[in-house]
Amino acid sequence: MNKLRILSAMTLSTLSLFSQADDLENIYPILKDFNWIAKPQAVNQSFLGIDQAPVPLIAYGFETKRNYQFLSNDVLNDTNLASLHDNAIANLCKKESKFDELFTFGLTASGNSFSSEMILCDNFLLTAEQKLGTDEILVSMPRRTVIYVAKKSMTEKESKQFFYLVSYTYKDNTINNAPITNLVFEYKGTKNTSIFKVE
Repeated sequence: MNKLRILSAMTLSTLSLFSQADDLENIYPILKDFNWIAKPQAVNQSFLGIDQAPVPLIAYGFETKRNYQFLSNDVLNDTNLASLHDNAIANLCKKESKFDELFTFGLTASGNSFSSEMILCDNFLLTAEQKLGTDEILVSMPRRTVIYVAKKSMTEKESKQFFYLVSYTYKDNTINNAPITNLVFEYKGTKNTSIFKVE
């Protein structure tokens, strides 16, 4: 089996080193900030097909005990991006999410290594909608391992509370998890219908 070249993300501020992975069995999508330092070297594509900041990137890799490791562009010599993406999404969507209440209007399923990436799973979106009793939701993943979901239909007070939470989490540099985006994504069913920027 061909070895996969990967990028080992040692720190947020230094260029990554190369190492090896055996196969695609444990490869997952990993959301990254649009201006991620390793963007030129790592396999990635635009979230929702929108190649514009602050829409995040979808990179690909896996977690070790020390860090996340990312596939380098060399992997595309052995497979195509579509197959890599489909495999990574399939791996991700096999994971179960535990939902907790978020105030009176939403849910969070945060705290796991790939919590933020669950926005990529149709079953996650549909389950969240079912639990909230609506088919229209707002989803935010401001930092790694964090994901917030709220009903689209909120009172003005609830809406302010939700958007404040997203903004606060995104800006809170005391949290070790890397920031992803200050955008909130609206979904109807599994279709993205709008995007809001939180200041």
